[in-house]
Amino acid sequence: MRIKFPLFIRSIGWAILWLIMFPEIANVSIWTDKPELIASLMVQYFASSIILELCYRWVAWGNWYQSIQTAAVLRTDCPKHPWISVLDRHPKFDETVEVFCADGNVRSGKGIERDDGYKGIVLELCKEDAQKYKNEFWRIRPTHWRSIKKENIEDDNW
Repeated sequence: MRIKFPLFIRSIGWAILWLIMFPEIANVSIWTDKPELIASLMVQYFASSIILELCYRWVAWGNWYQSIQTAAVLRTDCPKHPWISVLDRHPKFDETVEVFCADGNVRSGKGIERDDGYKGIVLELCKEDAQKYKNEFWRIRPTHWRSIKKENIEDDNW
């Protein structure tokens, strides 16, 4: 069983705070004279630490469990060939485009249009990448795209 370091630090901090709030716990004689007080304080400590941890997770993570997310990657901007967000619009059908993916890599792709009217981008992946991201395709989801027409490439080195 692996103990997560931030959880360990929070637990130690909460225990020290309880020792400061209730210094009688450190007194050895109270452990033998009033065990019911010690039992009551221990139950309160465990209940409050669970509530505190749940509140921390809800505020810090927005959920009870930390989600695995792709790190934010900054894309390079070129004034002559700006990136277009996939939220704004999609490329034309069968247009070859340069695609900026969520993992920070630039890949080649094509615009698609399905029978139901959905427009999107299909990435052109090598066999290794296709196998690698088969179950975690969301890690390479397209975020931005730009056209790679021949006349734009010939006159600029970008």
